[in-house]
Amino acid sequence: GNDKRLLEELDSIRQAHGLEKLYLVYMNESRVLMGVRLRGKPVDGYTLARSFLFLLQGHAAIDQRMVQKLDFNILTTPGAEVVEVLLIEAIPLMRKKGVDLSLVSADEESGRVVVEFRGKWHGWEAMHCGIERTLKSMLPWVRSVESNTVRIAESAVLRIVGLMDESRAQKSGGLRVSLIRGGCCGWKYDAAIVDGPRDGDYVIECKRVINGRSCRARVFIDLGTYSRLEGGEIAYQEARKDFVFTTPKAYSSCQCGKSVDF
Repeated sequence: GNDKRLLEELDSIRQAHGLEKLYLVYMNESRVLMGVRLRGKPVDGYTLARSFLFLLQGHAAIDQRMVQKLDFNILTTPGAEVVEVLLIEAIPLMRKKGVDLSLVSADEESGRVVVEFRGKWHGWEAMHCGIERTLKSMLPWVRSVESNTVRIAESAVLRIVGLMDESRAQKSGGLRVSLIRGGCCGWKYDAAIVDGPRDGDYVIECKRVINGRSCRARVFIDLGTYSRLEGGEIAYQEARKDFVFTTPKAYSSCQCGKSVDF
């Protein structure tokens, strides 16, 4: 993306083929993915690929033996682009860990991508962040990536770190979150520092650099609570001196940020 000459030549190809958009999504020693947006007429994939090959043959820094072996895949929809990137960068790794990753939706106009994880693995939050960075760097239209993982805001990470320092909890400990009956809406979140997860808890590992400080926090959530908190966020509000929860699946919620109804 920083090669000005390459960008200019790609734009020349775009204009020559009457395309609305054309960009290089991914390229390695054997494969090229190109993102294309049409102007009402089908794209001639063969001619487009030949144009790009001719472009590469003019770059001294590129191994010309590699150029002749390239396999081209021309992608014409946002969803197809996201799926291809995930197949290369994420899905094989997730499958090795027993987790399925799939695309829910991809909207180019808003730049919003929604993915879904299925399985049980404590590194979902880190993988979500990695997927978001990858898609934003490889696809110019992506602005945000959402998933069914439970996000832990920086404010919550800092508060958990502080509580762990204040308490005598073991290093394996963290914040345990569960839904219990009560509150103004029928259910309320209970959050407390504990020495470790219970059997069956989802474990979320948070490793962040915040204000130049390396922070590590763990969050434990029981299965029933996690299924209702999916796609939501845990944060900490200094004004309330308490953790607050964003729960997309809730039918209603209280302004206190802790009580919900389903």
